[in-house]
Amino acid sequence: MKEKGRAISEKSAKDVLSMMETVVKEGTGRNSQVKGYSIGGKTGTSEDGVNTNRYITSFVGVADVSNPEVIIVIILYNPTGVGGHQGGEWST
Repeated sequence: MKEKGRAISEKSAKDVLSMMETVVKEGTGRNSQVKGYSIGGKTGTSEDGVNTNRYITSFVGVADVSNPEVIIVIILYNPTGVGGHQGGEWST
């Protein structure tokens, strides 16, 4: 496939990956840590409508942060149970 160009600059890509790595090392994505791998991620939580008490949780992960080859997206609709409804609890 012929490369058509970059969507964002190399510096911006590295900055975003660095922030995603921090989310997994120190933030809401801590449950996604895997020993021996440098993983970056971003958790998300949204409500399905206004005052519905139904939520959508998500996690986007990338590995290895220094040379990404794997990307995963997890989306859960209306998770329930002890863990609440936050993206960092259910989707990681």
